[in-house]
Amino acid sequence: MLSHDESLSWEENRRKSSASLIKLPIMMTAFEQIQTGSLNGDAMVVLRHEDHVEGAGVLNGLHDGITLSIEDLLKLMITVSDNTATNRLIELIGKDSINRFCLTWNLKRTFLNRKMMDFRSLEMGQDNWTSSMDVVSCLKGINEGPFKEASKRKMLTMLSRQQFRDKLPALVGGDVKVFNKTGELPGVEHDCAILESTSGKIAYVAVLIDGLQAPEDGRRAISRIGKLVYDYLTV
Repeated sequence: MLSHDESLSWEENRRKSSASLIKLPIMMTAFEQIQTGSLNGDAMVVLRHEDHVEGAGVLNGLHDGITLSIEDLLKLMITVSDNTATNRLIELIGKDSINRFCLTWNLKRTFLNRKMMDFRSLEMGQDNWTSSMDVVSCLKGINEGPFKEASKRKMLTMLSRQQFRDKLPALVGGDVKVFNKTGELPGVEHDCAILESTSGKIAYVAVLIDGLQAPEDGRRAISRIGKLVYDYLTV
């Protein structure tokens, strides 16, 4: 979706495995709870041995008993897609609360059904789902929605510090700001981003690709889409 309500889409309402894009509504639910006072972003959380899971992130390589604030867990969940941080946040925020948030925001195809790296649930058909339209709605909600300015600024800062930039941002020049979140699973390559030019033009982009035999094909296709959007914004 581009600024001024222009849009270009294909299969935007098709439900797909979300991979780590599910971390967007998790972050948004957390900040909504922080705003209402039901969650304290400064509260300290101790990571236990049973919290550690494999996959993306850094916490699984650190010692048991490390203490971080909820906002620090959010930063790790977004910037390095930390699965351990994500699972701890799901416990603290509540899976039901996250799914209620998705319903309230009319994210019709977005559901959190399992924690990260829970392959037993995945084998039973319990996956996390979203669509490219729902992801764009999340991005637009972060940037233009009802969040307080402080919450909006924190979420955008986290997205701007994203460490995985080999997809949508890969071919984007420095004159366009990129706020993105990626997702990967076997056969799945996703990326979504807010792109903002120096002239103030904005694009909300979500590219979800599944059924891949080679992940580099997906990454290459997504980076080309990012370049096309960049060219549009800088005309």
